[in-house]
Amino acid sequence: MEKLIKILNLLMVKTAKKEAVWVKEDNGFSIKLSNNSYLTINRYFENYNGNIYVVDLFNENGYKILSADTSNEDQNVIYEFADELFYAITNVYYKVNETLDGIIAELDSNQLIGDKNFQVSKPKNEASDDDDLPF
Repeated sequence: MEKLIKILNLLMVKTAKKEAVWVKEDNGFSIKLSNNSYLTINRYFENYNGNIYVVDLFNENGYKILSADTSNEDQNVIYEFADELFYAITNVYYKVNETLDGIIAELDSNQLIGDKNFQVSKPKNEASDDDDLPF
């Protein structure tokens, strides 16, 4: 488990520096690593117990060589790392900081804001699988 924690920490650093290219999956994200190995991190919603994260690491042959599921009590140490990494990935993937900075700059300016012809479209759920983002 020590190596998985180190991997998650390093991925968090790379993600924060925007040096990691994540691919959106059904319930999370995946990233290709060296020698065609890859890591997936998935988040599942639990009604009363919070989120459950499943982190899987696959070798170049597609064989799962390491797995952590935070629904198991013995994997709780992984929860904090997986939760922070998932948050970092989501912020980078959806360009949260850039969007917020743009809104703040717009509101802090002397420009007229708003558009009388604007119509709100159906909001997308943050976990939507229909997102086909160009970045």
